[in-house]
Amino acid sequence: MPRGRREDRSARDVLNGALIAGENDSPEQAHALGSLLSELNCHVNLIPLNPTGGYAGRPSDPAAVRRFIDILETYHVPATVRVRRGIDIDAGCGRAQGGGAAAARARRCRGRRLTC
Repeated sequence: MPRGRREDRSARDVLNGALIAGENDSPEQAHALGSLLSELNCHVNLIPLNPTGGYAGRPSDPAAVRRFIDILETYHVPATVRVRRGIDIDAGCGRAQGGGAAAARARRCRGRRLTC
């Protein structure tokens, strides 16, 4: 059985990632992710990064997001752009920046190539 394939083809993993302009939204990053995920039964949700205080990262522009998705699709990896949420509460990818477990996870994932 190929790497990552499941016997139960109806179940698929959903991967969520924030796209950061100039950090992880390049065609090279899309090809690398597509190659990595091509054998998996998965779906990718891409979330343009929300601007937050204390982090200089910027959201990817719509053309870069569309290009990223188009590249993933050449690897037969379906992807969707998710609605950006949390802008009004300073949440990097829709997660609260205050206290609690979700905020702690959001802080830990900052700076990774595919965040959150």
